Amino acid sequence: MVPYGIGVDVLDRWKSAMPAGLNELQLHAINEHGLLEGKSLVVAAPTSSGKTMIGELAAVREAGVGGRAVVLLPLRALVNDKYAYLTDLDGEHLEVVRATGEHSDQVGSIYQGQYDVALLTYEKFLNIITADPWVLRGISLVVVDEAQNISDSTRGANLELLLTLLRAGHSRGGAPQIVALSAVIGDTNGLERWLDASLLRTDTRPVPLRESIVDGAGTATHLMPDGSIAEDPDFVLPDRWVGGQGSKQIVLPLVRRLVGEGKKVIVFRSTKGKTIGTATYLAAALGLPPARSALDALPDRDLSTSSATLRAALNGGVGVHNADLAAEERSVLETRFRDPQSDIAVVVATTTLAMGVNTPAEAVVIAGLTHPAGSGDYSVAEYKNMVGRAGRLGITEAGESYVVATGQPRPSAAWNRYITGQPEPVTSHFLDAATDPQTLILRCLVALQGSVQADELIDLLENSFAVWQRMDAGGNGWDRTTLERDLEALLDADLLDREPDGALTVTELGRFAGESGLEVRSVTRVSSLLRFAPALMSVADLVVIAQVTVELDGVHLPVAGRARAEHQRWPMTLQRAGAAGSLVQRLHVGGGVVVARQKRAAAALLFASATPMDAIEREITRHLWGRAASGPVRAVAGRTRDVLDAVIGICRVRGLGVQDEQAVDQLAVRLEIGLPDAIAGLADVIGRNLTRGEYLDLLAAGVASPDEVMDLPVEQLAEILSPATARALLRLLDEREVVVSDV
Repeated sequence: MVPYGIGVDVLDRWKSAMPAGLNELQLHAINEHGLLEGKSLVVAAPTSSGKTMIGELAAVREAGVGGRAVVLLPLRALVNDKYAYLTDLDGEHLEVVRATGEHSDQVGSIYQGQYDVALLTYEKFLNIITADPWVLRGISLVVVDEAQNISDSTRGANLELLLTLLRAGHSRGGAPQIVALSAVIGDTNGLERWLDASLLRTDTRPVPLRESIVDGAGTATHLMPDGSIAEDPDFVLPDRWVGGQGSKQIVLPLVRRLVGEGKKVIVFRSTKGKTIGTATYLAAALGLPPARSALDALPDRDLSTSSATLRAALNGGVGVHNADLAAEERSVLETRFRDPQSDIAVVVATTTLAMGVNTPAEAVVIAGLTHPAGSGDYSVAEYKNMVGRAGRLGITEAGESYVVATGQPRPSAAWNRYITGQPEPVTSHFLDAATDPQTLILRCLVALQGSVQADELIDLLENSFAVWQRMDAGGNGWDRTTLERDLEALLDADLLDREPDGALTVTELGRFAGESGLEVRSVTRVSSLLRFAPALMSVADLVVIAQVTVELDGVHLPVAGRARAEHQRWPMTLQRAGAAGSLVQRLHVGGGVVVARQKRAAAALLFASATPMDAIEREITRHLWGRAASGPVRAVAGRTRDVLDAVIGICRVRGLGVQDEQAVDQLAVRLEIGLPDAIAGLADVIGRNLTRGEYLDLLAAGVASPDEVMDLPVEQLAEILSPATARALLRLLDEREVVVSDV
């Protein structure tokens, strides 16, 4: 591969990591599909088939010939996982950067072209190329991982818009090479033709997988790797003595059997509550030794209710993985579980763990095939993602998966749909009723830059997969009557102007909206609420205003809606935090639930304070059953951070100011990590290199700035943190050339 531009040093590292060399799928990509010759490619293959290496091959080759590659992933956790892998493998020879919307983002390097490979989430990259499409001129390859997400009903339209901008070749005179990596999918419906790419498809798994159904009597029906079917009527003996109903009587003896065979097991449950319940009874019943390596590595400060649950489960050799855990806790679980010598035998997780984070196991158990809150059954693609965790190349020789069919769907239905069924076809959601066309139109106009005629806008919209499919089948393009109606709505909202020659120009307000990705409805809601805002706003005001957006209304924080105390407490809490009563009392704009918005604002502000997490949980759940709320609190704070820049921009366009510019500048990092204003200056420098608990302990010791850290004797700093953390912090501050003030 040296003639393609891949260096000998890189080949040597790959040879060390993959002594067997490239597999058949990877060789097909190179030899038959022109992967290393700049040709676009769609790869649809099972987990562990080696498709990720196809993207890596293309990216490293691009860097080797002087180009720049962008790798897009659906989750921040996946970006961080891939960043750690690439910097470890190729960091000496490749300049690898990342951007996910967090404080540690290296967006400056991306704008300046100072990278070989850039790793981003879909949404972050879309925001960049919408606001500054010229960035595309320096990009010659885009790898899209988990490309089947174009069919996702919530995120698919944004991914399709991103691919539309790439396909149109806007601002670069032509499309870059696109390598789309997908899990097993059904009919592509022309996705590869739309991308002007070839299709490389395989259903073959390098690691054999046996898929099984276990019914309520303990009978297992197996689909063997060779396609044959085998039935074992006494596979497990239901444990009728454990009490409870549903899957427990099968899950417990099944996991006991698998662990007894020396297998590492992932158990997938549909809700956080079920992960906790299942992990608790497995830890109590299996009699496994404590997972000491994980327990010793867990953070020991600012613990939540779920932190205690995790520790209790790990003391029984079982991990629990859900959104209520801190990112550092989830990272410890993932790292320790993937270690072949791990002392964690079982992890009970929600389906997020199936999205691609590298957590292989010999066996996967799925107890329940229905999404929570009545949102329907799992798709076949989701099922395939979960069972794909079983058996990974180079780690295990074979994989096993088990669907525990004790409820709905019944065993025969589960067998027909999931075990022998085919994944759903690729489906566009660009024109769905749930997708806001005005937001898509505005983002396209922002990306087109300047004043454009309607025909130019239509040309871009008709580059979308949805309209391309319709026109490819002989149908019509973008409906001009509907377009004119949507344009009039954008004009009425002061997001567009129409020039005398009919050209469309995005207003300053429209530019903020389009660049940020906020829905148009969010912009109009914020603008409406600002009629009641003070001329100079506090950071609490900005947090309150953010809650009326569509984006925040989509974040669930439990509310006891009928409890009068809930309705009374949160307005007072917000006003004590510095929010204007005129805003707090008018959160009904857009038809949202006022108390839910007030409570979300209070949760975000509590998180961005010195209040310990367990105290925040007690406050948030005072009128509710249960005490675990750390996940929703972090989600609210994180989503508030995501929309913050857009909210501030809208405020400025409307002529409103802020009380403290520095406090506003530091609000984002406070919401990301969960810190009070007093220590935001230190967090602005070192970001997530310390945990929330470590920051709060520094603050309690009177250490709140980089200068104060550097002035502190090392021994004293080590007492507050730990010797290793203290040394790492001082090295980091020294590397970032923090200047110690003269005393």
